[in-house]
Amino acid sequence: MGLKRLNKDGFQGEFYEAFARIADANIAPPHVKVVGTMEISHTGGKGIDLIKDAIVRSLGSQEDQVVKIHYLGSPRYKIEVVAEDYKEAETTLKSTVDTIVDNVTKNGGRASFTRDE
Repeated sequence: MGLKRLNKDGFQGEFYEAFARIADANIAPPHVKVVGTMEISHTGGKGIDLIKDAIVRSLGSQEDQVVKIHYLGSPRYKIEVVAEDYKEAETTLKSTVDTIVDNVTKNGGRASFTRDE
């Protein structure tokens, strides 16, 4: 929540800062999580470096949402996106997946994505 949000909503007075600290400590904003699995492979000699680069590039483009990518074992990766609402989470997931697929395929690799339910 924070001071900026309270100020924007018109809160003021002598207890303003104390209220903001208590609110920050005790109120968790709602969030949603979307998850999917990617299969990424490249048979070239530098395949692991190309896959790593594609994943790093995809994470660099996301600022406001939490994006986590977990290695499940070759060639599978789990992608989790946490955001304030489903529309935002789906948009971030699509952007992340598209960035990985584009970078891997342009370098001769293969990538596919399956959305977990």
